[in-house]
Amino acid sequence: MSEILFGACAFICIGGFFLHELKGTPMMIPPLDDSDLQPNVKSLLKFSWHAGSILSLGIGALFAFAISIPGNELMSKVGTAMLIGMALIALSMAYKNPVIWETPAPYLWPFSSLLGIIGLYL
Repeated sequence: MSEILFGACAFICIGGFFLHELKGTPMMIPPLDDSDLQPNVKSLLKFSWHAGSILSLGIGALFAFAISIPGNELMSKVGTAMLIGMALIALSMAYKNPVIWETPAPYLWPFSSLLGIIGLYL
C-alpha cells in the first residue's frame, strides 16, 4: 500500500513540475516583467519560481526512487519531510494572504504530505 501512496506522491510532484513550468510560467513571468519592481527583486522572484519547480521534481524523484529501489525507506522519509515543509509554507502564506488559496499550493502540498505520512505508517 505504501508503494501506491509514494507513487501518487511521485506523480503529483513530477506532474506538478511540468504544470508549474508549462502552465504557470506564462501566467507568472510576463506580469512580473511588466511590474514596477526593482530588477533585482524580479530576478530573485524568477529564480524562486524555477527553484520551486526543481524542488517539486526532486521530491518526486525521491519518491520514485523509494518505490523502485528496495530498502530505500529513507528517501520516502526525506520526501515526506520536504512535503510537510512545503505544506507549512503554503498554508502559512495562505493564512497571511488569502489570494494564495486561488493557487494549487495550499491544496496539493498538504494533500501530498498526508499521502506521504500515511505511506510511512503502512
